[in-house]
Amino acid sequence: RIVAAIDQTGQRKNTLIILLGDNGATTEKRAGLNNQYATAGSNAPFRGHKFSTFDGGMHVPALMNWPGHVPSGKVVSEMLMTADILPTVCGLTGASVPQDRTIDGRNIWPVITEGKHSPHDYICWSEGPQLAIRRGDWKLVLNGVTHDGTPDGNKPLTGDDAVFLSNLKDDPGEQHNLRHQHSSVVDELQTLVYQWRKQAEEN
Repeated sequence: RIVAAIDQTGQRKNTLIILLGDNGATTEKRAGLNNQYATAGSNAPFRGHKFSTFDGGMHVPALMNWPGHVPSGKVVSEMLMTADILPTVCGLTGASVPQDRTIDGRNIWPVITEGKHSPHDYICWSEGPQLAIRRGDWKLVLNGVTHDGTPDGNKPLTGDDAVFLSNLKDDPGEQHNLRHQHSSVVDELQTLVYQWRKQAEEN
């Protein structure tokens, strides 16, 4: 329907379509029937639901379409984020990226059209008590909450799992905590995510 509507304007060849989700499926009562916890969505194979910094909460699909510009059928697996849309569109239209605030996104057009690597060395998230960072295949979640609709699922993980390191290439479901096997990686990622949070709070 989106394409048909654009076709009617005669602007199909001049229009970039970007369609994406903003979070994983939720277990919120407001999304369920009769004020019961929602059960319709599945984020498998990812762990967690909306509001979680595990991948089930924030790893979402995105589609881009622009005839003659975006290669048809191409799949991009680089690490990108929603905040990249603004600087990408600014770059395509010749508009200036706002200079009066910190812009976390980057122009990802070369990634989409030329096969370049992600412009991000790492990406960070926060949600309530949770902090998370991804760098390459490594993902660190601090005080992770799964938000799976159970009483315990709304509480931060405790014990060893309060610091949860996974390798997303080998373990996309974030089921195996590697914090003790790769303590140096944990230290590096913790330092980066704490620095990011400090900068975000200052800005």
